[in-house]
Amino acid sequence: MEEPHYRVLGSLYKPDLVTTKGGRSWIIDPTIIWEGNDLGDRSLQANRTKAQKYDCLRDLVATQTNTVCEGAYGLVLGVRGTLPSVAEDVLRMLSLDTKEFKNRLVEWTLRMSIRIMRAFAGLSRHDQVPDLPGDDQMSENDESLLDDPAAMSVQNLS
Repeated sequence: MEEPHYRVLGSLYKPDLVTTKGGRSWIIDPTIIWEGNDLGDRSLQANRTKAQKYDCLRDLVATQTNTVCEGAYGLVLGVRGTLPSVAEDVLRMLSLDTKEFKNRLVEWTLRMSIRIMRAFAGLSRHDQVPDLPGDDQMSENDESLLDDPAAMSVQNLS
């Protein structure tokens, strides 16, 4: 799976996902933030930043997917596995707010956070830091995270 690429007024935009369902589409760009006392404010700001960045793609996405583009959203996740209320709102909007999906999303976030920290520390998956249970079953692009019982499709608009 490749992230979509769009050129608008000479600038290149690469949102992580463009999803479609029932004649509607959404531009989704996940972001992981550090949790702190101001998680609610920071997650709202991160969502706004992503929405503002990718809002210019709405007409292009609508045309290419033959849908009504509902907007651009940041799917904000906490680096330690928290799911801020703004993320809950985005998942609900996409009909992905099942307990199972949220649990898998949080687990995936934690695993990817650990991989990133290992990379910055110059460690391989097996150096000095014990693997998480099931870590050997995770692929670099865990597409199973995108499985959707409600038939949500991920469009690659390269």
